[in-house]
This record gives sequence, C-alpha cells and structure tokens, in this order.
Amino acid sequence: MINVLHLGSGQKFDDRFYQQPNIRYITNDLAALAGITWPADLNKFSWPFPDSYFDRVLAIDIIEHLDNPKLVFEEIHRLLKKSGEVEIQVPHFGSLAHASDMTHRHGFTPLSFGFFLDGHPYCKAQPWYTSARFQCISFALDDAEQTSMSIPIEWRTAMLHHQVVGNLQLRLRKL
Repeated sequence: MINVLHLGSGQKFDDRFYQQPNIRYITNDLAALAGITWPADLNKFSWPFPDSYFDRVLAIDIIEHLDNPKLVFEEIHRLLKKSGEVEIQVPHFGSLAHASDMTHRHGFTPLSFGFFLDGHPYCKAQPWYTSARFQCISFALDDAEQTSMSIPIEWRTAMLHHQVVGNLQLRLRKL
C-alpha cells in the first residue's frame, strides 16, 4: 500500500492517487468539504500520523497560507518515509500570485528552501537551524523545468511586468 497525504487539497484531488488501487490517499482541508478525509488546521502540530508513514506528500498552493513554514517542513519530514518525496508549489515573493492574494502569509525564493537542502550553503552555515534534510529532485518556475535553483533574468523581467504568475515548484526527497 502506498500512502499519500495531500495537504490543503480542497476538492482538487490528484488523479495520480485519487481512487487508485493500492493507494491510501488522505486529503486535507480546513473545511470538512466533500471528499476530505482529514479536515484539520495545519497550523496545529503535531499532525495525527505516525513517523515515516507517507511515501508522498503533496503541498500545492498551501504552505504560503500557513503560520510557520519551517514547522510545516519539519512535520512533513517527520511523516515521510526515508526517500519519500514531497511535491511543493509556492508563490515567488515578488510575483503577482503572492501580492494579489490577501490570504498569502509568505512568499518564497529558491533560497527559502536552502536550510533544508543537504549541501546547500545555508544548510552548511547553520546546520542547527533544522535537522530536516531533503535533496532537490526537480525545480521549476511556472512549470518550466530549470537546471538550477536560480531565477533566470528573463523570468524576473517578465514577473516585474506581471507577465507570469510566479510560482515555484519543487520536488524534494527526504534524506
């Protein structure tokens, strides 16, 4: 059985996992909407699952709404099995997506994740900040795969002119 946790899913269920055989797909939202299997406030820790329970966690368009992203990442790390993966989408801090939604509490840059990435200069400089460690499997800007976790100049220019939405997508593997 593969265990998947979809944080802040609302009623946007992921067809890769939803109603698939041999997949336990746990959906979350603050509201007890139809199809939500775990209605809960993600700002309240710890979440009611055992350590190393999930093979995959989906955190699409949710982390920016929560009080403490560091604690969220540490909780995701706790819940993932070794080599488990988390898929993340968050708004870039300077994007229209971040600035126009009043419910967004945080915006991000690729550097925002450095404290969690094994070998990253932030992680090396302050290893005591968190013990949660991940490896970056992929990084994309508005679904365009990037070869590094930097922001290309043309993307920054387009963002300044509100020509792109400005989302960062990452896939991280628990170490």
